[in-house]
Amino acid sequence: MERPVGVTMSSVAAVSLAAKGSERLIGHIINLRVLRSLGVVSYGIYLFHNVMPAGLIVLRDNGYYTESPLFGLPDLGIKAFLTISVAYLSWCLFEKPINSFKRHFPYSPRGARIETENRQAVDGNIAKKDNA
Repeated sequence: MERPVGVTMSSVAAVSLAAKGSERLIGHIINLRVLRSLGVVSYGIYLFHNVMPAGLIVLRDNGYYTESPLFGLPDLGIKAFLTISVAYLSWCLFEKPINSFKRHFPYSPRGARIETENRQAVDGNIAKKDNA
């Protein structure tokens, strides 16, 4: 499905304004707590968003679910709810525990590490010259 250029550009503009801390309405909307919490589970939403329609088809074929005749809007809501729910469970059960291991792997930007190694090498050479 092709996305109109206007929708894409509007989305880019909205995110750009929110990233700059815009005091405009769009900045307040994007910075709502509920939307920011979706950012935490966004990877799970990305992973599971294609699985939910297939899951609903299985439920429908087994008689546990019937599609709505209202242009698919209720179905969209159900799919969104299930996708976000599964993404949240995935975050709680997998992503959050895995993220807790970060404390065992200190991170420093690549340039800072190289600068530190260079500084240690220079300091080591100076110390060797002083001892000689």
